[in-house]
Amino acid sequence: MKQEDIVIFNGQVCSKGMVITVIDKILPTVLDVVADVVIRGGTLKEAEDAAINVVTAATKAISVKSLVSPKS
Repeated sequence: MKQEDIVIFNGQVCSKGMVITVIDKILPTVLDVVADVVIRGGTLKEAEDAAINVVTAATKAISVKSLVSPKS
């Protein structure tokens, strides 16, 4: 991996490809979670916290999966 392909995302060193995958896969979920908070009358802080939790959990899950998945 070339150095220019490495970025910091959510406090972790990641490849640009992984970041694109994360955004592509979890953005709809983040939007759903934020919409649910807004619909139930939650605060901006609650919506922000919910979005951060989704991104953090997804990033960790993808990172762990990439560590344990067999390389092809």
